[in-house]
Amino acid sequence: MHREGEGRRRPEFRPPEESFGALRAEPVPSARLHRTLVQAAGAGTLQATERPLRVRVLSGSQGHVPVVVV
Repeated sequence: MHREGEGRRRPEFRPPEESFGALRAEPVPSARLHRTLVQAAGAGTLQATERPLRVRVLSGSQGHVPVVVV
């Protein structure tokens, strides 16, 4: 999010608990894990209305995989 200040826009940083809900692992079948990672990382962001940081946790048969897109 951005806020106006002194005639220009500046980023507004919020604590993680306000920006993200509780992260829960999303179960993904092992055969689809790679495809799901690529889709999550490649999804577009509308910077005018969306936060520039996206976080997801995927859960596969080998454990949890965090996906952080900045």
